[in-house]
Amino acid sequence: MTPETTPEWTSYYEAVDGREPRELLIEALDALGDVGSAIDLGCGDGTETETRETLDAFAGALRRAAAEARATPDLLHDAPVTTPVRRLDEARAARHLKLRWD
Repeated sequence: MTPETTPEWTSYYEAVDGREPRELLIEALDALGDVGSAIDLGCGDGTETETRETLDAFAGALRRAAAEARATPDLLHDAPVTTPVRRLDEARAARHLKLRWD
């Protein structure tokens, strides 16, 4: 059984069969360009808690980050660069646990 044929996805496909994609999905696909394929999961238009301007600013930041990652992929390997701790040493943290119950 592939992920696309699990009962959850089968019932989803049956529920949305014939439904037109939401306007926000069409706008997002137009803004992103050729993404291959996308699924409208019906999670709302995202404007319930944030303004359209805030969402547009966030989408713009994601587009700039994606463009930067394509142009200079090594930046991702060095990230984060502006935090007090650059990379966590997960192996050391696992060996030297500091657990505290307050």
